[in-house]
Amino acid sequence: MNNLIDLNKDLTMSSLEIAELTEKQHKNVLADIEVMKTQYLEFKNRAEISALFQCSEYKAKNGKMNPCVLLSKEASLDLVTGYNLQARNKINNRWQELESQQLKVPQTFQQALQLAADQQAVIEKQNLQLADNKPKVDFYHLIMSENPRLSMNEYAKMLSSENNVIIGQNKLMALLRQQKYLMTGRDASERNKPYQKYIDAGYFEVDYIKTPVGLRAQPFITAKGQTELSDHIVNSL
Repeated sequence: MNNLIDLNKDLTMSSLEIAELTEKQHKNVLADIEVMKTQYLEFKNRAEISALFQCSEYKAKNGKMNPCVLLSKEASLDLVTGYNLQARNKINNRWQELESQQLKVPQTFQQALQLAADQQAVIEKQNLQLADNKPKVDFYHLIMSENPRLSMNEYAKMLSSENNVIIGQNKLMALLRQQKYLMTGRDASERNKPYQKYIDAGYFEVDYIKTPVGLRAQPFITAKGQTELSDHIVNSL
């Protein structure tokens, strides 16, 4: 019985599931989590905070692996405190389902042995997955905190310094235009503007600068875009 109780403490809910239940965009849930971590520092130490979250990732519909976060019950309920009542109720109901499934007590010794074996297999699989995901997830959270949005010039400098390659802003943007991430454009307002599907995917943001001849598009690459595109760009050089 003690093993069941200990395992129950390790129950988690993913940021992806929270986004689905609360009908929020996953990127906004991840941003809310980062804000909450900062707020936790006011009354929790870092070890206590790290115990509430696990970095992980999931396979998107396009086949790419994207980062997500696994939250403890405490963290997930704290997260949705500021959400509307319906969203909080959905999260509470989901936790009741998770806990009721987890606390099923075996009726025979054979069932107990099988449960222990199943639990150990799950733990080993999770540990392997976390180990495999750690480098990419660590990189994502590093740039999420330090470089949430970079200009093309800043991004080119970062790629050059961290990958020992030579690439400037003009070469980078030419490469992104060639690979259909940025538009060639009919005029300055469209030239170097990210294609809408990559803006919607969260890879880029775009600002418009007033010039004597009209508006000029200025692209920025987000933390997600840096995570997804850096290796691809460096390998294309």
